[in-house]
Amino acid sequence: MVVTAVLLVCVCLAWYVTNQEAKVSGTVGNVIDGENLIEKVEYYEVSNKTTQSGETTYTFGSKITPTAEGIEMGTYNPLSSTTYPQRLMVITLSKEYYVQVSAITSAEDYLGATIKDENGDFILTKDGKKNSLTSVIGFYYLSDVTLTGDVPTTSTLPETAEKKAFADIDSNTVSKNVNIISKSESSNKVYILLDYYEESIEHIYSLNIGNEALNPTDEESVLGHGNDIKYTCDFYFVIQEVSA
Repeated sequence: MVVTAVLLVCVCLAWYVTNQEAKVSGTVGNVIDGENLIEKVEYYEVSNKTTQSGETTYTFGSKITPTAEGIEMGTYNPLSSTTYPQRLMVITLSKEYYVQVSAITSAEDYLGATIKDENGDFILTKDGKKNSLTSVIGFYYLSDVTLTGDVPTTSTLPETAEKKAFADIDSNTVSKNVNIISKSESSNKVYILLDYYEESIEHIYSLNIGNEALNPTDEESVLGHGNDIKYTCDFYFVIQEVSA
């Protein structure tokens, strides 16, 4: 368990945003036909995170420019108090709407339930081809974001804020659909914080003790990222207008 506690995770994401009404679809937030609802999608790093009196305040930093593969989550390192892997997704709508936002996955199984394949080999691999991001991702809807001009700067989550996730570590299953927002505030902006589901990561990695994918080579140890594990994005978002 000490070994699993210091594992780092690098995650590459290819995001899909769709609107059932306007038939919007695209990779990494690039909207093909979004004139009826979606104007653009942007991403920001988290530069600081502080918790006081049960409330957690996130400070947002640099804007992220997606690559052809998507955006990259920050490194997950539970022993570091200065790394912030979260990413803020900002969806700009064509005008003020009430919207519902869901995340839908194509994953059939939870990584904690399918530790090994039919040959007895570990499912979790370093290259990420079999690693389902669905099993380790979580979402927060941010209803109150402070702006400087049009740029998000901070947001505070109460202690009661619920992190939505596909994975259920008690039943070792994943849900096909996660309702992130049932009904947003009337606005032309939707803010979703992308975060790791820490409990699921710890559970999956504890089951993978002895997995060679978690053992760095000598060269990787020197580089400092020998235990990095990539995950493949296997879900997308659906945004729908709802009545007032």
